[in-house]
Amino acid sequence: RLQFWDADGRGRGEFRQIAVTDRDYLKFHTSEWLADPERRNMLHAGTGMLVGAPVLSRITDAWTLPVSRAILDRQGIFAGVVVAAFPIDTFLDLYSGMRDAPSDLLALWRNDRTMLVRVPFDEALQSRRFANAPVWSHYPAARSGRYEAPTVTDGVTRLVMFRGLDLLPLVLVYAIERRTLA
Repeated sequence: RLQFWDADGRGRGEFRQIAVTDRDYLKFHTSEWLADPERRNMLHAGTGMLVGAPVLSRITDAWTLPVSRAILDRQGIFAGVVVAAFPIDTFLDLYSGMRDAPSDLLALWRNDRTMLVRVPFDEALQSRRFANAPVWSHYPAARSGRYEAPTVTDGVTRLVMFRGLDLLPLVLVYAIERRTLA
């Protein structure tokens, strides 16, 4: 579902009664936020798209992963954002089918250390930053690799494999509980 939000975070059409001034997919594209080089590095280099942190949709009341792009007026001034909202269930179904065991973890991270999607799903972990997650000791120095460490979400020691996604500031992580490898 595509949505348009003006520079003040107000919706258009069927979204007229909704405001999104608190959402990072709106704030991120403003000049004051983009003045921060770390934030600028989170945008897709070729298109300026941002993979936003998952949010509980005010429209569908379901978890969605927003992908946004700034809309500029003819003078190049920020006029708002267009957002494609992808249901988190799509990712959860895909990732659940990829796990070999119920104790395996699969997660998609944004390079600002925000966990975007995790299987198994835990609403308390959605959209949280984990600056101390062990993967950040390895990535981005290595675009892919593996290591063994306790996972930040439950402290269980796992063999962790990670890979940065080309063109997008995202990291995919697959973690297998150590005791299941024996």
